[in-house]
Amino acid sequence: MKKLWGASWGGRRIYRDWRGSRRPAFTTVDLDVVYSRSRENIRRLAAALSGHQPYLRNVRAGLLFVWDERTIRNGLNFTLSTDFGDLDLLGEVAGGGTYNDLLSRSHEVSGFGVSFRLVDLDMLIVHR
Repeated sequence: MKKLWGASWGGRRIYRDWRGSRRPAFTTVDLDVVYSRSRENIRRLAAALSGHQPYLRNVRAGLLFVWDERTIRNGLNFTLSTDFGDLDLLGEVAGGGTYNDLLSRSHEVSGFGVSFRLVDLDMLIVHR
């Protein structure tokens, strides 16, 4: 299996109410991934999604959109619909930084036969 470098960012969004307690704001059904923008990872990312019909989410059907290395290099953050669900690919998170910036605020977990990194809850609360 080829390795893609990314960290999961999303899931259940949490906020602090006026009393300071954490409460769920709403649940999302997309997957947010902060990805490494290295040339090799961009190549792998383009290849990994190419067979899953990635298309810009909330954009009218029929708009020309080519998912390839050039598109990823020339863009940064992508909100995509794919044949396996909605996917947000984030090259940078406002206030959180890039994949490399977030490495120290994430931990590795295994599931579904793969290993991936999750951003810790405190980081998610502060930057969501």
